Amino acid sequence: MASTEASDTAIGSHGGGNSDGDPSSLGPVFVGLVEALPEAAFVVDREGTITHWNSAVADMLGLPASEAVGLNAYDVFGTEGEEETLAETVTRTGEPVREESFRSAENADGEVVHARAVATPLRAGDGGIVGAVEFLLDVTDVVERQKSLRDLQREFSEEVETAVAEIRGNAESVAARSDDISGITSDQVEELEHVRSEISGFSATVEEIASSAEQVSERAATVTDLGEESIETTETLVDRAETVAAESELMAENASLLGERVEEVAEFVEVIDGIADKTNMLALNANIEAARGEGNHGGFEVVANEIKELADESVEHSDRVEETVSEIREVAAETESSVHETDDEIQEIGDALEEIRRNQEEILSAATETDDGIAEIADATDDQAVAAEEVASMADEAAERAGEASTAVDELAQANRDQSERLEAIEESIHRVDARMDELLDGT
Repeated sequence: MASTEASDTAIGSHGGGNSDGDPSSLGPVFVGLVEALPEAAFVVDREGTITHWNSAVADMLGLPASEAVGLNAYDVFGTEGEEETLAETVTRTGEPVREESFRSAENADGEVVHARAVATPLRAGDGGIVGAVEFLLDVTDVVERQKSLRDLQREFSEEVETAVAEIRGNAESVAARSDDISGITSDQVEELEHVRSEISGFSATVEEIASSAEQVSERAATVTDLGEESIETTETLVDRAETVAAESELMAENASLLGERVEEVAEFVEVIDGIADKTNMLALNANIEAARGEGNHGGFEVVANEIKELADESVEHSDRVEETVSEIREVAAETESSVHETDDEIQEIGDALEEIRRNQEEILSAATETDDGIAEIADATDDQAVAAEEVASMADEAAERAGEASTAVDELAQANRDQSERLEAIEESIHRVDARMDELLDGT
């Protein structure tokens, strides 16, 4: 402040100024000094009217001195949020000021310029304030860079915070999902263990079925062999039944022929009976004749008696023959009837055996098909057993992989938790960087 007053006094003395209260009356030394300053500078009187405007401020604001001088300083360099220029404030207060904040205003081209203002009052020789000089340090590039840097910082912070929030959300989601997956994987491990146990039991069952199928196949083959033997036996029985039937028919024919011969014998017996009757009659007549001859025909009587005895014996034998023939006739009739009945039964037996043979052929065919089917089932069951063993092995591998997956999921969940902690640390670091950047930018 003292140096400023000394300077003012010096300016006034060199310039041969007076105390009429007008800065324009200051000497050419002061005017040359203002013009020679590399920084933008202008002078206002006590009313805030511009009296001096150097080329640097003309370049900064795009307004030449010929147009600026005579205008109100605030109209030329109005500052947002301020009611007067710093020069006007200094003129009013009489105290020099160096502002820490920036002043911003639009130039003639409508572009915003930024400056840090320094102002000091101007005094006449008698010490009275006649105006003020204001220096504008152009910090537009710095402010714009700071603004860009702040925008970049804000954008970066927002993007990082958004990314961190998304990552945190994803991490939380992954953690939750990892817990779910871990639970599911654990359940799957248990289920796979159960499945593996079931498959092992199934494999054993399949092997038992395969063994049973092989046994059944062997039995079916035995049934097939027995069926073939049974068919052969049945065919033999059919042939024998046919032979017996033929022999039975022959017996029937013989029985019939025997009946006919018995009838012929009966006829012979009747003839013999007739002869015997006639012989008896002759014997009787002979006896009668012998009696008439009064013993003269003794020999004839003897013959007659012998004839009678022969006739009686013939009758007796004829009766026996007749009884025998009658019995033979009955036996022959019964034999013929029995033979016919037997023939019918043999025929029925033959038909039944033929039907049995056909049925056995069907049974043999079915048994053969069953044998083939069971063989196929046995083969398929063997294949199934092999497949079951492979599935069991795959289930073991799947259970092992599921266990590894469960461990990996647990590790992933722990890594997620670690990542969440690191994200919190990153977020805190970003907040510290933001705060430090704000301090640095605000302090520039």
